[in-house]
Amino acid sequence: MIKNTLSLWLLNLLFISSFAATPPEIKFGKVSKEELSMQYTTIDSSASAVVLADFGRTKIDYAPNKGFQLVFTRHRRIKVFTASGYDQADVAIPLYHDGSDRESISQIKGYTYNLENGKVVKTKLKSEGKFLEEYDENFHIYKFTLPNVKEGSVLEYSYRITSDFLFNLQDWEFQADIPTIWSEYEVEIPEYFVYKPLAQGYYPFAINEQTNASGSFNIIYRTQSGRDPLNSSSAKQETRQERVDYRATNFHWAAQNVPALIEEPFVTTMEDYRMKMEMELSSIQFPGEPYKNFTTSWEEIDEQLLESDYFGNVIKRTGGIQTQVASLVANASTETEKITRIYRYIQQNIRWNQYSRKYADQLPRKTMEEKSGNSADINLLLVAMLREAGISAHPVVLSTRSHGMLRKSFPMLKQFNYVVAMATTSEGSLLMDPTDSTCPPGTLPIRCLNQEGRIVTKEPGNKWVSLTPTKSSTETTMATLTLVDGTLSGNISSSRSGYNAMRFRRNVLKESGVDGYLAKLKENRHAWQIKDYEVGSLEVIGKPLKETYEVTLNEAAQQAGDMIYLQPIFMGRMDENPFKSEQRVYPVDYPYPDKELFMLSLTIPDGYQVDEVPEDMMIALPEKAGRYSFTTKQMGNTLQVVSRLHIDRVKFYAQEYPYLREFFNMIVAKQQEQIVLKRN
Repeated sequence: MIKNTLSLWLLNLLFISSFAATPPEIKFGKVSKEELSMQYTTIDSSASAVVLADFGRTKIDYAPNKGFQLVFTRHRRIKVFTASGYDQADVAIPLYHDGSDRESISQIKGYTYNLENGKVVKTKLKSEGKFLEEYDENFHIYKFTLPNVKEGSVLEYSYRITSDFLFNLQDWEFQADIPTIWSEYEVEIPEYFVYKPLAQGYYPFAINEQTNASGSFNIIYRTQSGRDPLNSSSAKQETRQERVDYRATNFHWAAQNVPALIEEPFVTTMEDYRMKMEMELSSIQFPGEPYKNFTTSWEEIDEQLLESDYFGNVIKRTGGIQTQVASLVANASTETEKITRIYRYIQQNIRWNQYSRKYADQLPRKTMEEKSGNSADINLLLVAMLREAGISAHPVVLSTRSHGMLRKSFPMLKQFNYVVAMATTSEGSLLMDPTDSTCPPGTLPIRCLNQEGRIVTKEPGNKWVSLTPTKSSTETTMATLTLVDGTLSGNISSSRSGYNAMRFRRNVLKESGVDGYLAKLKENRHAWQIKDYEVGSLEVIGKPLKETYEVTLNEAAQQAGDMIYLQPIFMGRMDENPFKSEQRVYPVDYPYPDKELFMLSLTIPDGYQVDEVPEDMMIALPEKAGRYSFTTKQMGNTLQVVSRLHIDRVKFYAQEYPYLREFFNMIVAKQQEQIVLKRN
């Protein structure tokens, strides 16, 4: 029923958008007083700015001295409503380069328009406001800032990019971080080239057309004749021009009234959900020349990685590590013990330089000597050392959560940005990444928990491996407290496992040890008095972590006449729903399954009795995706309160969002309820 309703809603939205698709008449430099007087947009009346129009066009042209080139032009106009929208005047344009070859930008124009005393005043972008910044080994960023921006300004700019890199046809984003009234992109592809359009996003196109067209270009031939071998100046140069006609395909897309891409909790990266179009080069065939296929397969990507000097060949270069491996595994009785020793050695002795890579920068020997490296240096070293110890081990490439979702139907090496190690024994397989000092063998850092990874090997069989944890991480808190004169005092003990334990250990490391962490805890909970604080198993990575202390909670209860009021859930209480948006068009993505348990044993003060307690509650999400329970039980002068929350599934789709949001609404409401005690 939900799927049918969603489909009907999308169809209605598609019909309305298609029917209402009216491209705006916007010419560069012609800004109307109506645009300058505009005070808000109906897409979102609270928006700080809105894209009035954004036009892009890519064409493949032929340059006599260069050959085929991509020529991309863009014209964008933005309305600023408030000071929060001033950053829309900052423009950053990526330019690809490879060695000495680079994309070039030209025909840059920019103006800021303001309405002053009833007249349109425009301020031109000056040359001193433009500069080129190096970003990484393949990209420069061309930046400029439009001048004289105020509340009510209209910003407008245009530019042209010329590129010899035919594989780098410009992507187009129809959705911005502010609402967009109109966004339009056209691409003309001559018959010699085949590009695959890859659409992404959750909003329908107002225009989605593909039509046939034709074009032509001129080829210039230069020849020399009558040349005297003893006199080079005697040669005559002849120039001949030949016109070539070709068929072409025109792609035309447009989107209308697209909301801003707003950051939401529990996602991999918001870029996974931005409405955009990518164009991937599939093949090239010129007349009289062989067919060139650029579409690859996952098997070809495996082979490419295994033959790379910065990947597969790194693992083979084991010179300088044999002695260390032999020392580490000496007297180890099992494969698991060998794996653990090697893993711990790397984790404790090789520092991660915070660079996430799928290719190594150095050989294993250099990584050991430097005691530092990027993520690929460290994980490929781990694979090499495991193999040297006789363990079956392979690298596993993946896309981190911040890098975006993996699309298995489109084999592309650029989808991967990271590599981890996998060891296989008779007891099963272990995924490992020693860059994180809190990760035990068999557990990956949270940044790696993104769908599936690919095992890079020539061995036959299924190469895909799930990165989603199957075992829940837990956090259990037990409080045994006595209420005296409005103050709660007693003992608290907590136990954490899995990623919850890893997070705690990381927080302790961040504060430079237990003493620093305790000082921070007291600072954050200034109404608490904590003593006899102890943490067990802190140094034993992979073991559940235990925390115990005595506590006095001042002002934990409020007394009014003969009544005492207190909230029983005083640790881990949800004061607000993490899902604030009424609607959500993209999935909720938890990194791992989670279980939280809070138990309170409260001794009621003499002379008082329980007058009111929250009602017991048990709720569950559809298909056993999650559940919550709240129960109370009185035994003599002791009241027990138990709160349990389980999130058993990591992904919830848009049609399930209303259930998830209401689920947390009910939890928040229940955890705000109070216990009421009355004087006898």
